[in-house]
Amino acid sequence: MDHAAPAVRLTGGPSSRPLRRRAVSSQQESIPWRALRAPAPHRGPRSIVGRYPLTMLAIPAIDLRDGRCVQLAGGENTADTLRLEDPLEVATKWVAAGFTRLHVVDLDAATGRGRNRELVHELIRRPGVPVQVGGGLRDDDALDELLDAGAETVVVGIRGVEDTRWLEEQVERLPGRIVLATDVRDRTVVSRGGTRLTARPVLDLVAELRAL
Repeated sequence: MDHAAPAVRLTGGPSSRPLRRRAVSSQQESIPWRALRAPAPHRGPRSIVGRYPLTMLAIPAIDLRDGRCVQLAGGENTADTLRLEDPLEVATKWVAAGFTRLHVVDLDAATGRGRNRELVHELIRRPGVPVQVGGGLRDDDALDELLDAGAETVVVGIRGVEDTRWLEEQVERLPGRIVLATDVRDRTVVSRGGTRLTARPVLDLVAELRAL
């Protein structure tokens, strides 16, 4: 598996209201939209989980619910604090701000409430930058569909964490195209959309995945 840089997810979109920056830390900091510009890559100290340099890559996230771009309240799937009607406009403005990659999540697919299939495909085609897509991707066909539609990488969550044999098969089948995402609370892996706290320390999971 490629050792990808940790990503800061800049959620929401262009608005006078502040946006939140999501990171591994439990603390969150609001950043005004107008202040956002694509940051230059920064190489810091060596990673605490391996021999690879620690690099931070900021990737704007477009979270989709009911055909709109939303920002979840405290990261919970049950409520949102911001809704923007046109996700394609949001994507265009992120790219205009200088960001060179987008992260798209279909929250409806992730929670079994439906899908934003056509909108996701349009977000893959329109912005003109590489797009990684996640949300409800739990089988080979779902991964292939998005990659065939033009996604650069696909983001797997629940099944990738709980079924490492399947994850290994996908990494071998689709080298360089798989991203594993998981929620973390108190340095412990959380699955099922942030509703199920496991007994698995996140650093143990990272060490396990280094072999892939």
